[in-house]
Amino acid sequence: MEEAQKALEKYVAWNEDNENELVGSEVKFLFSLNGWPINGRIDRVERTAEGEYVIIDFKTTASGEYRTTVGQNIQVNTYCLATQHKYGKLPARATLVYLKGRKRPVHYDPDQIQVQSQETRLKALIDNIVEERFDPVVPSPKGVCRWCGYKTECTALNK
Repeated sequence: MEEAQKALEKYVAWNEDNENELVGSEVKFLFSLNGWPINGRIDRVERTAEGEYVIIDFKTTASGEYRTTVGQNIQVNTYCLATQHKYGKLPARATLVYLKGRKRPVHYDPDQIQVQSQETRLKALIDNIVEERFDPVVPSPKGVCRWCGYKTECTALNK
């Protein structure tokens, strides 16, 4: 309860300082890549006074991306692609707002080259899923092996 209260207080403070116009919250999107539907919801879409779009992704974890790594985040870049499909242009900014802990918002100003690079990466991920290619990465990033349902059968982990 105390953590939720702090997260709400952080959100209210952030929202009071925000000058952008709210376009929508939990904004649904649907577009196609490699003939497969990509759908989801963007936490918040805003418009600046200059008419540019800004996407906000609220995070309830205490840690996460940094300014130097957010450009490689597949989720954020998928939201940028979704914005381009839905509104006809890339957002001027994507921001991760951390509601837990002391981490400050992390901003990303996407450009067409970065987003196209991540679109290519997403297409490759789709192809791998369709072809059932799931090559293990050991040791796994962020220690996900310990939660994997296939760890007892994993040939890479059990060498």
